[in-house]
Amino acid sequence: MRPKKVILCVDDNEQALSVRKFLLETRGYRVIPATDGAMAIEILQQGGIAMVVSDLVMPQMDGIATIRAIKALDRGAKLMIVSGLVSRSQAEIARSEGVEEFVAKPFTTDELLRTLRRVLSS
Repeated sequence: MRPKKVILCVDDNEQALSVRKFLLETRGYRVIPATDGAMAIEILQQGGIAMVVSDLVMPQMDGIATIRAIKALDRGAKLMIVSGLVSRSQAEIARSEGVEEFVAKPFTTDELLRTLRRVLSS
């Protein structure tokens, strides 16, 4: 049996985080939730994370600041943004910081999984 890929999911909305965790775990992934960027950085420092899926709009440390901190720790980190509020300038900044993909809320389970698999295989 192959080991499960570990996905770090970051979102200040605990309900959305819980749903995302359930969706991914029922598809064979191991999910570690984080409710803010600082928590995500602490988890990432422990190692073993295959990919980070982060919201963009969060209090204290927003998605862009979280992405920058993640890339400072691990230049090769695979990153995906899941957000309902992505402006063109935010998208350009996030891409320049190393984000591979965006999934706009609301999204289907299939859309999330297809995008996640594409990023993991890149």
